[in-house]
Amino acid sequence: MQKGAGSISWVTPNNKLHTDRGRIHFQRDAASLQRPQRVNSSVRRPRSTWHGDTMKAIIHTQPGLLALLVVVWGCSHPATARAGEPEPEVVRVMSFNLWHGGDAGKQPLDRTVAVIKESKADLVGLQETAGLAPRGKPRPDRAAEISKRLGWHYLDQGGNTGIISRFKIDAVTPRKWGAKVKLPSGRQLYLFNAHLAHSPYQPYQLQRIPYGNAPILKTEAEAVKSAQDARGGQVARMLAEVKAIQSEGLPVFVTGDFNEPSHLDWTAAAVKAKYCPLAVQWPSTKAVEAAGFVDAYRVIHPDPVKKRGLTWTPTTKADDPKKGNGAGAAISGATQGVKKLRGLLGR
Repeated sequence: MQKGAGSISWVTPNNKLHTDRGRIHFQRDAASLQRPQRVNSSVRRPRSTWHGDTMKAIIHTQPGLLALLVVVWGCSHPATARAGEPEPEVVRVMSFNLWHGGDAGKQPLDRTVAVIKESKADLVGLQETAGLAPRGKPRPDRAAEISKRLGWHYLDQGGNTGIISRFKIDAVTPRKWGAKVKLPSGRQLYLFNAHLAHSPYQPYQLQRIPYGNAPILKTEAEAVKSAQDARGGQVARMLAEVKAIQSEGLPVFVTGDFNEPSHLDWTAAAVKAKYCPLAVQWPSTKAVEAAGFVDAYRVIHPDPVKKRGLTWTPTTKADDPKKGNGAGAAISGATQGVKKLRGLLGR
């Protein structure tokens, strides 16, 4: 994401987790999905219910960062646990766009490491992992440096993306979209991570903001086609690897920067509120949803007008006409064995 960094969150029906440009995607059996109770975002640990399980959201603004705390293989409360059920296990998942390794924003690496420590994340999907370097010189791998400082495991996915994990990485999918992680209990889960093409950027094209010599767009159909042409292949390749491991029945998380808004944000209501120029069924999030995922943030905050979930850079003013309306990072998940969502950070 070149223009700024941020986060989105998704959650789906069917027990699998995946990400969009700044969201958490969480898959679950559709029959068990219920709308959560109203969440008070001013409280650090508000509660909502999901078919008897507890979903707690912790929300604060941190550009480029989104974290989800999940309780896997456990019940909502010890008192409700049935005999023979395994003890609950907590896992915290984060998506973090470093913005050229933190160098573009002159962010000391110590601060980036401190943010991850403060979040208590266990798994982090990183985007823009390469730092800046003089012309002709190799760009430093900031993800490798971060993982070394944390004493964590690291998967270099290529393309300036990477996964760092407090826990051992047991296996990697063929194209490195995902890593199988082994928890201390011996249980396993998958984390996928993506950084989709940043240009052409359709929100700018629709708002007549020059960027990358891209043509001006006027209609939803034009925006959808342009976005599909730009990122559809990447999304399809990621979801193909997700599909390939679904038979293992493990929880699956997807983090990433989609560089494309969500169709759940650019709605008729958002247009009426003048938050976006027109309603758009953005194809990347639609594809993730079609694969069985639900936007975790929009499950907790279903109204895109009351809770916009802005993920844009904080270095400009909210009404800056040259900034436009964008979206940011993502965490998603497939929830076989996932019993609680305990928190969302960022957005």
